[in-house]
Amino acid sequence: MEPSDFWPLCEDMLRSGRRVRIPAGGMSMFPRVRDGDIVIIEPVAPAALAIGDIVVYRGSEAVVAHRLIGRCHRDGRMQLTVKGDFLRRSDGPVLPEAVLGRVVAVERANRTMGPDELRATKLDQLLTGLRLRGGGLVRLARRAGRAMRKLLRRRPRSGSP
Repeated sequence: MEPSDFWPLCEDMLRSGRRVRIPAGGMSMFPRVRDGDIVIIEPVAPAALAIGDIVVYRGSEAVVAHRLIGRCHRDGRMQLTVKGDFLRRSDGPVLPEAVLGRVVAVERANRTMGPDELRATKLDQLLTGLRLRGGGLVRLARRAGRAMRKLLRRRPRSGSP
């Protein structure tokens, strides 16, 4: 099978009510979904999606799996707002007809994470925010180290007059 035949086949399977199991590519959903993880996608009606679900949809250039963060109605049509957990900005509006399914499980290292484990936690959001703002945790650690050295230089040494 040619790679160009892969997603049309997956779409056909999802539209006929079947689950698909495929490898994830990219890091936009880190830490919940990592490059190379196996994602299990089930078909879903766009109206049945809940905020926090990982939505699989056909984007302008590729098939994308990002978290549903909002929905609205514009010009009488529902539009979804989705965003990769590791990305700063949300994707453009997603129309219901572009939705292919939702990720219901992720397999990694002989372990399966279900829907509850796929929810983004406050800690995930904090770590992702630190990673994205100003160079990440490494920069934060460097700043903390510099601040600590400054404090130690100011502190009088024991035995000094």
